[in-house]
Amino acid sequence: RSSWQSSVQTCFSAFVCMINFDELGASELSRCEDQRANELESRCAWEKSRDPIVIAPSNEYATTSTLGIFYGMEFPSTREELLRFGAAWLITAFHRARTLPSDIMVHAITGVRSLVSRGAAMRLCIHVAYSHAGDISLPSQLLVKMARSREPGRPFQGEPLSTLPEVKPSDYASEINFHRLLEAETPIRTPRFCFGDISTDGSRFLLITEFIPHPCDLIAP
Repeated sequence: RSSWQSSVQTCFSAFVCMINFDELGASELSRCEDQRANELESRCAWEKSRDPIVIAPSNEYATTSTLGIFYGMEFPSTREELLRFGAAWLITAFHRARTLPSDIMVHAITGVRSLVSRGAAMRLCIHVAYSHAGDISLPSQLLVKMARSREPGRPFQGEPLSTLPEVKPSDYASEINFHRLLEAETPIRTPRFCFGDISTDGSRFLLITEFIPHPCDLIAP
């Protein structure tokens, strides 16, 4: 090991010893965790108090409406629509799902990048800014999952047809309901739920959660 490497390590060790990480922002983090736990319990209790929603297989829907079955609103089904709907739609959606305090707004979508898609879901990571910029409990990076479209009998680009599961938008109901109904009861921390819905005609779905970086999430070309 060279002398300069030893010197750097010694200086770094001395610097770390000067910092009490247990006290560094501990009270603020504790306050945010308690606040988030209370918000989750309240939101999940509200969701469970609503009338049960019956989800039929995609081929049994008797309507052509694209309104969501959970929150009764239109939602974007493509990257272009998401950007066109913009921050104004995110505000309405998050407030309707009670995942964003009513006094806080999404100020803007400041960035968007495509992630490597998996199965039948297209995945995006969007960066958002809030009206309360200093609130550390709000995730600034969000994972957006929506249905990928393909011609019947043809594979998605780069994927052989034999490897594709027969996944329909309605099949994502369990994942959405897990976040929607059980987020407050999980023994481990899960990505924060923001919004999720399936269209009434069963043709599209959307799930927005906190983005947790993963090595496999390479930027798609």
